[in-house]
Amino acid sequence: MDISSWFYQGEWYECSLSHAETKYGKFYFRSLPGNKISFEIQTKENNTYHGTNLYTISPPWKNLAEKRFISASAAKNGSGHYVFSQGIKELVNHVANGEWIQVSFQNQQAPALNLVIPSIRVRDAVTAFSSCTAKLPEMAYEDARTLELTFAHGQSVLLQEQKNILSAFRSYVVLDPSVEKVLIDGHTDAIGSRVANLKTSQSACG
Repeated sequence: MDISSWFYQGEWYECSLSHAETKYGKFYFRSLPGNKISFEIQTKENNTYHGTNLYTISPPWKNLAEKRFISASAAKNGSGHYVFSQGIKELVNHVANGEWIQVSFQNQQAPALNLVIPSIRVRDAVTAFSSCTAKLPEMAYEDARTLELTFAHGQSVLLQEQKNILSAFRSYVVLDPSVEKVLIDGHTDAIGSRVANLKTSQSACG
């Protein structure tokens, strides 16, 4: 790839860092709420590749060539869409430090196809992408919409783990402009008197 450019786009619910589209397809990083970050490939045509391997390699002007395996992926339903979810934060750091990306498409009937994605002119875009990622909610919509906290028998005070969950929930609520109200509902088991259980529920919800 002789021409290499990277572009950042970000919203409160998603961040992306995309390489300029090539004749092979699209290559991009994607961050979502809940600390989810991936490197994704969308090839232009469906193909017979049964999987891909992701590496970092040294740029060609370095005397000592290095190659690091990052992750492996399989196409989703033969769609030509590959998603890597392991080691991607590490990959972003390597790209920011000048390492290039190599994608190896595996084919059982033919030699692997190796594509190199340069990290030229990427530093500003990586900085913006990383800043956007750090501001994303700690909880995704799927988890926030029906959040449940389970209390032990007689418990009315939040444990630290539960406080952390609520903190993540808050990080989502304050950013989603569609959220107007939050319903808090508490209930207990049938052990004990109704009065005691009512007080426990009210204390837990408070």
